Amino acid sequence: MEHRTTRRLVAVAATIFIVSLLGAVLALVFDWPTQFDGSGSPTVTMDELVAKGTATSIPVVPWVALGVLAVIARSRRWSGSVAVGALSALGLLFVVGGLGEAFAPSTPYVPRAVLVTSGIVFVAVGLALFASGVADGVDRVRTVRERANPRHDDS
Repeated sequence: MEHRTTRRLVAVAATIFIVSLLGAVLALVFDWPTQFDGSGSPTVTMDELVAKGTATSIPVVPWVALGVLAVIARSRRWSGSVAVGALSALGLLFVVGGLGEAFAPSTPYVPRAVLVTSGIVFVAVGLALFASGVADGVDRVRTVRERANPRHDDS
């Protein structure tokens, strides 16, 4: 039986996965490279898409990790708990990335509104992933404690 907190965590991870997919498509169509790294690159290259992400999407490695960890997090075994912790950490990474894009210096290649909007979106979903991971982690600890110390009602 999957717990409510786990379902929420997986739903947030899926939302980030989809938002980043849409962001990657937009970045490729409109040629919006990442501005977080300060390179001021004028185009989106495949190397950049994979290694750095774009102004509107996360890099491929955390993206794949997000999907894999979301699947593993559904397990109530130790591996699921490790995945929940890793997803929480990824949430904080997405917050940093979102802030980086939102406050990146303006360039002629990516409109300021795109940078700020993308930053706000990734800060919001990153915080949601972090909070959902913490809530699921607390739920898992509570479940383990309840199983270890069952209450007996003698009434």
